[in-house]
Amino acid sequence: TLYAIDHLGKLWVASTNLQDTGLTILPSVLTPVPFFQSLNEKIIKIQQAAGYGNAIASTICLTDAGNLYAVGGNALGQFGFGNTTTLTAWTKIPFLSPVKDFGIYGNTSGNLVNVLIKTLDNKLYGAGCNSYSQLASGVLNVTTFSLIDANVNNFTSNTWTIWWTRNDKTLWFRGANAQGEGGNGTIVNKAVNTQISGVTDAVNVFNYDAWVSSNYPFGCYLTDTGVVKFTGYNREGKFGTSVTSTTPLASNVVTNTYRQPTFAGQGDVVDVVSCHGNVYIRTNDGRVFSSGLQSYRGISKGTYTATDLNTFLQVSLPAPVKDMKLTSYYATTGSDPCFVTCLLETGQVYCFGYSDGNFVGANGLLVPQAVPINQFYNGIAISS
Repeated sequence: TLYAIDHLGKLWVASTNLQDTGLTILPSVLTPVPFFQSLNEKIIKIQQAAGYGNAIASTICLTDAGNLYAVGGNALGQFGFGNTTTLTAWTKIPFLSPVKDFGIYGNTSGNLVNVLIKTLDNKLYGAGCNSYSQLASGVLNVTTFSLIDANVNNFTSNTWTIWWTRNDKTLWFRGANAQGEGGNGTIVNKAVNTQISGVTDAVNVFNYDAWVSSNYPFGCYLTDTGVVKFTGYNREGKFGTSVTSTTPLASNVVTNTYRQPTFAGQGDVVDVVSCHGNVYIRTNDGRVFSSGLQSYRGISKGTYTATDLNTFLQVSLPAPVKDMKLTSYYATTGSDPCFVTCLLETGQVYCFGYSDGNFVGANGLLVPQAVPINQFYNGIAISS
């Protein structure tokens, strides 16, 4: 399913799966969604947690009025209606406070999905998967939005663990911590809000480890000086450290406290995306760095190598990168696709990585290549 927001803030959709769209006729080409054409609100954000197998994708959009609207799968009560009924039409989520931001997070280990909401008064709420009491205590799934914390700045989740920063730049987590992904010096799960001792410079948190987030979990936060730090399972050295027995972050070794790698972009970091055994970092001057698994998926220096990278190297691109997205999904046969899309300041779009030949070339692109399109873009959005 492809969603697009036009310059008037209205929603369009094209899909091969009718039950993902909220429409009555399958939109094989981009088609306006009637519900939003007559709505006197502009859509400013849309996200989807993809279905797995026969599961129905869950989609939420946020409008400039601070309202949330949803359609699709609701098996864990992630839409907050107090039930698990699938929404076959776009429906307003019954949340009383105006919403400032939200995130919907999927994990194919059992079709797990949860939703986090941040209100205008900086309170964080959650609904959906609650396997590790990451949203609330005492229930398996949370079907109405539960208050998690106040004075929240940024937040993220991999469905089993949630991380957030407060406005005072402290760092917090809650939920699963078996691989040290919480970063509090233990591998003990936490069913309560847990502060990371000594951190007073955290401004953002990242976790985009897609469908394998539960198997290779990690925590990642950004400091107010542009430094990125990692904790958790360092699969294939994706945290950007060499593989030696004396290195705290050796490949496939767990660390339960936050550590920072050394590389040329450290101190200028603005964004981090990850999948499988790869981490990709974007800096404020448009450079992109990669570390980790190199089998099809991770391409650094613009040259493919069969040897995993355990240090961040710069990806070779012809112009500075304005935006960066990563797509990954579970493949029922063969390897699991993962590819990166970069929007350059020139308006060109470049892709690299592995995609089963469906999106970025047979067996993947071993070096970044321009997408063969005749338009130039000012924004990109990719989901899976």
